[in-house]
Amino acid sequence: MPGLLIMEPAPVLALVLALVLALAIVYGGAILLLNLAYRHIPGLDRVMDPVRGGVGLFLVSILMVAWLFTADSQGRGPTGPFYRETLGQRGGDVSLLDTSRDTSLLTPIPFPSPRPFQGWDGFPAWEEVTITRTIAPPYRRLMAEPLSISPASLPRPQGDNGRGVHWFPTRAQSKETVDRYLTEVTAMRLRWVVVLQGLEPYDQEANTYLLSKLKAAGIMPVVRILASVGPLDSRRLEETVRRLLPYTPYFQLFNEPNLEDEWGAPAPHSTARFLEYWIPAAEAVSRAGGIPGLPGPSPVGDYADVQFVSETVGLLLAWNRQDLLNQAWLAVHNYTLGAVTDCAADDAGFGRYRRYNLAIVAALGVSLPMIATDGGPAPPPNGRWGVGGITPEYHAACLSAIYRWLPQREAYLLAFAPWLLGNQVGGGHDSRWEPAAWFQVGYTLPVVEALKR
Repeated sequence: MPGLLIMEPAPVLALVLALVLALAIVYGGAILLLNLAYRHIPGLDRVMDPVRGGVGLFLVSILMVAWLFTADSQGRGPTGPFYRETLGQRGGDVSLLDTSRDTSLLTPIPFPSPRPFQGWDGFPAWEEVTITRTIAPPYRRLMAEPLSISPASLPRPQGDNGRGVHWFPTRAQSKETVDRYLTEVTAMRLRWVVVLQGLEPYDQEANTYLLSKLKAAGIMPVVRILASVGPLDSRRLEETVRRLLPYTPYFQLFNEPNLEDEWGAPAPHSTARFLEYWIPAAEAVSRAGGIPGLPGPSPVGDYADVQFVSETVGLLLAWNRQDLLNQAWLAVHNYTLGAVTDCAADDAGFGRYRRYNLAIVAALGVSLPMIATDGGPAPPPNGRWGVGGITPEYHAACLSAIYRWLPQREAYLLAFAPWLLGNQVGGGHDSRWEPAAWFQVGYTLPVVEALKR
């Protein structure tokens, strides 16, 4: 079986070193006191010379303790012999923490990761790989909160049915556009809407009208912060969340981090490097009162999506970031790839979120809340309807079947909001998104009428 390295204390070695250090400190401390009393006790000079080095021994012992129990110069945590590498297990395309052992012994600091993104060259991420280095956490947390994740306690819209849609791939739309297509959203009985939000100063009021109208209609907005994977301005992010919090608590940070094209930061583009950027952003969202979302990986990314999810939650747990896990939700991009006979039962497509849940439960023992913020039947290449059996009628039937199934969904799946309500009709200029748009210039996909029935 492939192996996933986990760092834990080495009990025997730790005990031996602890006893040696304890004796050294006691001995060195006694000699230090004798040195201080040397000039006041007659005849003590006859016994002091052989043991005068105890002062040095005491100081060296203190330095050894500091080395064993404190972070290195990069803040990466214990690196001394109190820690050893042990092998966990993972199987299939799921990288899992080994839950058969007592995970209370896991150190909250070091946690190795498989080989970084660069250099894979199509190498399947679920094959057996050689662990090449230890990934260190960006922050050091010695105390951990208990895991307390309850999807059922999260806010829901009025008349929640789990039905949603991704709004437009643009930062803002005119009031006329908002009014026009909000009427359509209501007629299709959609209760969740994913909205893009930028962080530039000119973005701050761009969606206020849309979000206020959605809230008035009893629809739950889900805000996706529009940013490449990399460092964010935490202060500006916190201000943005505070401004939008009256309309929604849900804020997705970054997008499809297992795709190279979604990164703005330099390599390596590893799971641990992603968390170095997500953690401070999630803390900013939390400080403002929002609920931070982990971004949905692409099902056809440069790095296996299920493995990416597994490593992400595993690292957060190993770094004692239960405080963030207790708040977080996972965005899902569960696209149906190709024509299938039953879209709602397709575990490789719409049901792909169940694979993520298996990996999460194996690592945490509990499910994370999920919201599908992209997904649905993927349009044919270059918009050529009919290729591979992907027709507008199939698109409508597939989405209708999924929406009809949603009342049976698992408690941790809050909503399904597939791509995409509109593009050019809402001011979009990227022609790549036009074939997937339900509303197009001069044409409306059959799914719209199907969902109104």
